[in-house]
Amino acid sequence: MSKPSIDLSKLPKPYYQDEWVTIYHGDYRELLPSLDKLDLIVTDAPYGVSYKKPNEEYMIGDTVNIIPYFLPVAHNILNSDGAIYLFSSTTKLVDILPIFNTYFKLHSIIIWDKRVGRIPHQLSHYKLRYEPILYGSRGLFYLKKDRCSDVIRCPIERGNNRLHPTQKPSELVKQLIQCTVDSKQVILDPFLGSGTTAYCAKKLGRKCIGIE
Repeated sequence: MSKPSIDLSKLPKPYYQDEWVTIYHGDYRELLPSLDKLDLIVTDAPYGVSYKKPNEEYMIGDTVNIIPYFLPVAHNILNSDGAIYLFSSTTKLVDILPIFNTYFKLHSIIIWDKRVGRIPHQLSHYKLRYEPILYGSRGLFYLKKDRCSDVIRCPIERGNNRLHPTQKPSELVKQLIQCTVDSKQVILDPFLGSGTTAYCAKKLGRKCIGIE
């Protein structure tokens, strides 16, 4: 199985690399132009959402919204039949959708049912039990697996498995990967965080490039 073509002269030494996973520590804007076209992006890019737990001082999330800058780059790095999964939030979805539709054909808004709700800042609002995931492609695209549901019920990571404040559960990411790419295709997560995308790709026998 061939590895994705990379112009090594323009890239720093990987932070980690094995047969399946290559991880770089750096800025996606500087690294992605040196890569060949990829098949799938699975990522939770910062979209300007943060919140504070009751009786705690630190913030969870990121107040910076890089979606308008990231999506044009994402479009350019994908193959013409490449696909993307972009995690979002209920509060930011209306802002992200027009930008997403500028660069990708939206196929579905997948509902990730966390099976538990988070109490919002003001108690007068509904509990936040789910997150939307935007699924789209550059051009014509078909899933690799039949009967993939647009509602995925999967609890959040807890305890020792939770390594990052906004970490996505591995079972959720595995389902997205299995439905979308086969063992010959390459996955990218330019906001790798705790490494869930890379971990799942390796477990499923898919190659992955991560940037953090």
